[in-house]
Amino acid sequence: MEESILHPQYRRYAPLWKRCRDVIEGSDAVKKARELYLKRLPGQSQEAYEHYLERAIFFNVAGKTLELYLSLIFSKAAAIHGIPEESPLLADCDLKGNTLEEFMEETTAETLTVGRCGVLVDYSGTIEAGMSLADAERGEARPYLVRYPAESILTWRQGRHRGKTLLDRVVLKETTSNEDETDDSLQYRELLLDNETYTVRIWKKNADDQWTAQKTIIPLLHGMPIGHIPFYFIDPLSGTPDCKKPPLLDLVDINLGHYRTMADLEHGRFHSGLPTPIFAGFNFQEGETIKLGSTEGICSNMPEAKAYYLEFSGKGLEALEKAAQQKEAWMIQLGAGLIDSYQKTQEAAQTLMIRRSGANATIGRIAMAVSESMTKALKFLCAWAGMPSEEVKIQLTTEYLPESVNPQEIAILLHAVQSGNYRRIDWLYRLKNAGIIGQDAKPEKIDAELEKSSGQVENKIGF
Repeated sequence: MEESILHPQYRRYAPLWKRCRDVIEGSDAVKKARELYLKRLPGQSQEAYEHYLERAIFFNVAGKTLELYLSLIFSKAAAIHGIPEESPLLADCDLKGNTLEEFMEETTAETLTVGRCGVLVDYSGTIEAGMSLADAERGEARPYLVRYPAESILTWRQGRHRGKTLLDRVVLKETTSNEDETDDSLQYRELLLDNETYTVRIWKKNADDQWTAQKTIIPLLHGMPIGHIPFYFIDPLSGTPDCKKPPLLDLVDINLGHYRTMADLEHGRFHSGLPTPIFAGFNFQEGETIKLGSTEGICSNMPEAKAYYLEFSGKGLEALEKAAQQKEAWMIQLGAGLIDSYQKTQEAAQTLMIRRSGANATIGRIAMAVSESMTKALKFLCAWAGMPSEEVKIQLTTEYLPESVNPQEIAILLHAVQSGNYRRIDWLYRLKNAGIIGQDAKPEKIDAELEKSSGQVENKIGF
């Protein structure tokens, strides 16, 4: 069933998701993939490849960068508005004991890793007539959040409904236990907007080993059918169903390139570093043992006999070392330039400022995109729980960004924008986070207006 329903974008992006997950997970996952990431050398035997793979060094910059991004985004608690602090929706938002803050951190990690995940607002239990809200909560008859990784969102579709473009079909892969995925534990959850009514179908295999819809559910909100699918895509940009490029993909690819270079370098060091004895002109008998060492002597009555160690010379390994250093420098740049402890050279102040400011803007955009999509999910979560939802909002911190920007930095970044070394949209986000542009302003809208306008940037934003 699964192969027949996969969305074309799923097929295209699934290999990228695996690559990012393996690299970020670290050395064991990368080496477990074997020739997917490290090909066997021409003519190399299986045993020789095993040693080649074992000696290879994987320097996990991508994983460390992800950890750094998360530590910055969650350096301060998220601002949550419109939900009482004592609400179980905050203390246990997914009925697994995770707080909303913990749920948000894992959701952000998924977004940074593969650029995509989904959050479904579902309902547990039933509310009987005359039951109070407190009784319902004690019986866990309440809505909750379910996060689905990118690999579990198999297909999706949008359509026009009531004059709007809405999600009208999503198919999700689930397992019914914590055991490894098997046919017995596997099921599919189909979310439909059927005749403008949100409908859920659960697909499982029957006794004849055929996939059938074994359960159909029509969830109700205040006794009425729901007119949309409460499933929300989370990504680094806009929260739309379309797959987005994983934020760390370029860094992941250079990280793998560095891994291959290090494999060749360690392979070369192994073969060139170990001494290889050479014997020439000796009349050794078949099966004769030659002993080496300071307490052993090798005798011969043949004047042309000689013994020596083969010594490596040349610049082959030097070229590999330079290639590894070059890729490390690229990883520092692609890793947003925040892992400065890895850097051994000094940078000009302007270059460092531009690089760090661009990194901060990138992290800030991702944090805001996740906040906006999660706010939509939380609004419906609260509405389904019978709580006011108009003021519900969650905002991940962007206070890791510099609190102010001085005229010198503005001039430096503006010059970088004009010379094409810094994106204007990043500059606008930098100004917004510094409080120079109003917090309600949309940098994308300003950027579009500037694109159309022939006026000066400074005049346009009111300097």
